[in-house]
Order: sequence, then C-alpha cells, then structure tokens
Amino acid sequence: TEQLPPTLHLNKDQSGIWASKVLTVNAISLSNDLQETVFEYKFSESPNVKCSSIFYSGNNDIGGLPENLDLLNTSDISFVRDSLGDLAGPISFELELETYEDGWYDLILFAIHPWNQRFSYDCISIRLDNNPPLAIIGGPSNISESDESVIMNGASSFDETWGIQGLTYIWTVFDVSGISYPEMFYSASTDQRSIAIIPDTSGNFVINLTVVDQAGNIGYASKNLLVYNAAPIVRLSIDGQPIEDNGAFTLRRDSTCILDASGSTDTANDADSLRYIWRVNNIPTYEGPHREFSWPEEVDNDFILTIEVVDDDMDSTKISVLVSDGDDAYGFPTPILFLVISAIFLTYAIMYFRNKNNESDIPKWT
Repeated sequence: TEQLPPTLHLNKDQSGIWASKVLTVNAISLSNDLQETVFEYKFSESPNVKCSSIFYSGNNDIGGLPENLDLLNTSDISFVRDSLGDLAGPISFELELETYEDGWYDLILFAIHPWNQRFSYDCISIRLDNNPPLAIIGGPSNISESDESVIMNGASSFDETWGIQGLTYIWTVFDVSGISYPEMFYSASTDQRSIAIIPDTSGNFVINLTVVDQAGNIGYASKNLLVYNAAPIVRLSIDGQPIEDNGAFTLRRDSTCILDASGSTDTANDADSLRYIWRVNNIPTYEGPHREFSWPEEVDNDFILTIEVVDDDMDSTKISVLVSDGDDAYGFPTPILFLVISAIFLTYAIMYFRNKNNESDIPKWT
C-alpha cells in the first residue's frame, strides 16, 4: 500500500581503507520503481567513535534528513539496471577529496525515493592521506674504500599525520662513476628502514630512497656518496723478519737474502691486481711480490732499498730500508770515527790553552 524507500548498503570492506585525493565508493542499492533514486552524501571528520554521528529517523522521511548534504549527479554514478530498467544492484562513484586535510573521515550516503522522499542510509569511515611522506636519508657522504659495511638510514622518514606505520621503503644504489650504464642495487620492504653498503669499490654513487605510504603517496630523497680509493698496506719481511719503514738491515756482499712483500693487503677489488716495484737508491730494479736478493754490483756503499706496492687505481704505499755492508759490521762507521776525532781534538785544544794560562800565572825565579 505504500512505496518503500530504496535499499542501500555501502561495501564495508572499504571501512578504514586509505584514500588519497580521490575516493571510489562502491555500494548496493535496489529500487522497484522506474524513477531515478536520488543520492546525497555527507563527508565530514570522524568523531571519536567512527560513524556515530549518523542521523536516525524512525520514519526515514525527508524531514529527517540532515542539512547541508551534497547531491550526487546521476551522470557521475555508474548504475546496474535490470531488464525493466529498475535499479538492480551495484553502484559506484568517485569523490574528489583533494581539498581536505589528512585524517579520519565519515562518509554517510543517503538513497532517497524521489516521490515520497523516504530514504535509506549507510556509513563508512576512511583514512584520508593526501600528502606524501617525508623521505630522509642519514649516513656519510664521503668514506674511504673498505670491506666493512656502512649504514644508510631512512628511519627518520615519516608521514606528518600518520607517522611511520605502514610505510614501504624502496632503496636503489647507482654506481655513476662508470662509462657504461650504471650498475644498480635494489631493495624494497616495509621494515627495511636502512641498508648496509659495503664500499669495497671506489667511485661515485647515488643512493635513492622512495617512501610509499598506505594511500599510495610517494616521497623521495637522494644522497651522493663518494668512496675514496684506499691505498695498499705494505708489509715487508727480509729473511722472515718484519721490517718497518725507515728500518735498517745488514747484508754481507757475498751473501743473499729473501725479500718478501706478498703479505701486503688491499681491499678485495684491488688485492688481485697489486704491483710490487723494488728500487735501489730510487732506481727501479725488480718487480714482483718476493725474490732472492744480493748486493747490487753497481753499489759501493750503503744504499736505500724501497718496495712500492701499487693498486689498479695507481695509488701506492712505500717502505724504505737502509741496507749496510755486513763486512764492516764490526768496524767504526765513518761518521762516528769523525765524531771521535773531533772530540779528541777539542779536548786537546782545551787542555793546551789551560796549561798555557797556568804557566803565565807562575812567578819566575830570581
């Protein structure tokens, strides 16, 4: 005997969903009348209890509708109709929300019969996030080549309204120092707020962090990292005994010794390509990590033996050693002998002048 209002049910799977700038609303509304159902809505900030501000009227007539509702144009709504043209089920439409601040909102949708103004309504709550998160990369900008990992930290990244919960961190590391296409490292995870980089290769790198929030907004940050090449560490031993830089070694002219610099080290990318250059009085003489060595024929006196280790970036480290003639090991070195002679002469001169002064003070016999 009376015309019932259209039915309305909002898809509750949408309740609590995230939206950014645009919200797609899915609902079901049924009507057994050819007249177009009127849809109006209210979109407002949620109270402490979500969807608790729904107006309820037992008669569901037009007098019970809240004020300041927004009308949906039928041209903006996708309808499903049956063979008779009646509203038969799912509807969908989009709401433009770009002007709203981030936060919790309630959407109350009303389906109103155009003849008797009776209505049905339903409500869902959504989390609106129109602003991208702020991506922040913490870590050094200049480091030396090393086999120890360096941490690049994105834990300071955040969303101003929604914090850090649910953020996804996408890291890319590009080696831009090469001539060809840059090499890339890629990582993505919801809990990987930092990455560990092993700077075992020198060069220029670009570290990018993309932070995606649960509404699909994206924040970017980029950081340059310069990795300096590390020079080799030289380790020299002669006849198995370690020798430090500026050290000394005694070698008899008729004997030999074993020079060994094979214990020298460098980072993994350079270790297999090290060059070992041996110099006598700064003249390149041999090349190789170790060898048997005898007194050079062209050298008459003590000489400086130098080992220089060079990596493939042309960085090098040297150790120099004074090599003395073992045949003079028990003799007086020339500088010391000269010092002794000078001391004797100085002592003689002092005694001579003292004696002379003493003689002038002795009275003559008369």
